[in-house]
Amino acid sequence: LPSETDDFVHSYVSTHPNLEDEIQVAWQSDSGGELKSFGEGRYEFIPDATGGPVILRFRGVLDRGGLDNHPFTLSGETAIKFLFPTPIDQVPQQALEDIGKFPVVGSKSILAPYRDYYRPPTHLYRVDEENQNWRISPNFELGDFDLHFDYTTPDAPRRNQLPQYIALDPKLVLKLEQILEGIREQGFEAPTLSILAGFRSPAYNHWKIEQPGQGGAYTSNYSRHIYGCAADFYVDIDGDGKMDDMNGDGKIDMEDAAWIRDNVVDAVDCQAVERMPDLKGACGIYPEHDIPNGPVQTPNLHVDIRGWEGGPDLSRWDIDSNNKRRTLWSHWEKHPCPEEAPIDLATQ
Repeated sequence: LPSETDDFVHSYVSTHPNLEDEIQVAWQSDSGGELKSFGEGRYEFIPDATGGPVILRFRGVLDRGGLDNHPFTLSGETAIKFLFPTPIDQVPQQALEDIGKFPVVGSKSILAPYRDYYRPPTHLYRVDEENQNWRISPNFELGDFDLHFDYTTPDAPRRNQLPQYIALDPKLVLKLEQILEGIREQGFEAPTLSILAGFRSPAYNHWKIEQPGQGGAYTSNYSRHIYGCAADFYVDIDGDGKMDDMNGDGKIDMEDAAWIRDNVVDAVDCQAVERMPDLKGACGIYPEHDIPNGPVQTPNLHVDIRGWEGGPDLSRWDIDSNNKRRTLWSHWEKHPCPEEAPIDLATQ
């Protein structure tokens, strides 16, 4: 009820049950679809088959103009945003060509036992100018996960613009929320995690492999990024575009990323093993990023979701003093999961 509503209306509304059935509701969708009413204020929205972002606008009116002693009319408006995935066969052809072909895991590949986790996505999310700032969880926006860094190729002007179609597993967003909560539990008032990279299209991933330096050397043909299951991030409370001093040694280096891994990411993965196996995954730490034209270098972490049993499901790696990637085979011997996780990570 509006703040200026008088006592009679307050009393009327509170003493007359089932008024929601008498509210006249008008609705409008900017992208088609069908709204079904089940009474008692319950509705079901069925989106158009093409999916995509939808804004539902509702206007409700309760008309009591016929009351002899105190006629009144109440009205209100609200809007609800939905983000529906687009079936791959509904994605525009040019967008599919820009995305490229997803790799196929061969029968002799080390990943062959886990090939079900490397199947091409059947749906993609459309990211455009209007919805890139839509909040998809308490602390992350859709645009955090798009291909928001530049190709350096002749067709870059087209490839780098919106709209884009991206793969994004909602479980990755949940895991990042848990990591952020763990960082806050450690005493850091981080508003969010700064995402360096979310989705990477197969075409971009292939291009990246061919680049010199760190980007080409440490990019996998089967990167979890291309399936919407990985993110690279850093913590930037002061907003200077680089990692904060997380371990308190007065320096900004890979040890700050290691601190986040050891004190937060490990705890999230340990709890995932017991409670939410689909959230467990790998973690790598890097002294700098590999984003073309990135204005500021910063240490960062890679995290992903894998969820399968065995194999490289909880692998850990870093970059050694010779700028070589090394797998930390003994990480879990040195940092075993505690019997009780030190951080109470709520299911967001």
